[in-house]
Amino acid sequence: MKKMENVNFRFYIKTQYKLGKQAIEIFNQLKAVYNDQALSYATVARWVALFKNGRESIEDDPRSGRPIRGVTQDNIEAVSKVIMLDPHSTYNEIEALTPLSRGTIYNIIHEHLKLRKVIARWVSHELTDENRRKRVEDCRENLKLFREGKWRLCNLVTGDESWFFYRQIGRKQDNATWIGEGEYAKPVVRRSQFEPKIMVSVFFRSIGLVHIHFLKNGETINAQNYIRNCQNH
Repeated sequence: MKKMENVNFRFYIKTQYKLGKQAIEIFNQLKAVYNDQALSYATVARWVALFKNGRESIEDDPRSGRPIRGVTQDNIEAVSKVIMLDPHSTYNEIEALTPLSRGTIYNIIHEHLKLRKVIARWVSHELTDENRRKRVEDCRENLKLFREGKWRLCNLVTGDESWFFYRQIGRKQDNATWIGEGEYAKPVVRRSQFEPKIMVSVFFRSIGLVHIHFLKNGETINAQNYIRNCQNH
């Protein structure tokens, strides 16, 4: 079943390449549909390069005998090369890209390359002193109005905005990356700036949703934009 799935993926990659698609476009399409079951970008790019160089077959190259189980310098370099091209590569992907057995791959990664896999951490936003001061002032002003009976909590409308990408990023495990001794997980800060996305603003209050606004081309998220959307809804 796994072999058949790989062949189907390669047929799709070949078809999309013939239609003029780049490796990153093909990878994004596969990721959007198959999520964590999709091939890695390194694998997609490798097959695109093969087709570009004239390859027509989508089958694996024939391998002689059983999987190689010995740990040699060449095998260590082969595994290291796969991981360097794609630090998020899995055992299954390394096994598919090399003639090595799973046990040999495990031995090379942990005993010779001294690598371990950890989840990349997201870098959060940090408020400035001015941001903190302004938030405290707003809270005190709202508390004063509440104590004077001039408004209720349900009258307060707030909102936030965020970029929504057309391509899903999959599970948290997809950010796991191989690192060596003394190294730290590489932070995942943002995606490519060229990925398709749309800015969405959501306005709500304690009793529920008020309004969802999809930012149009040329619009800017600012105070005037917030006020206009809140007043209209």
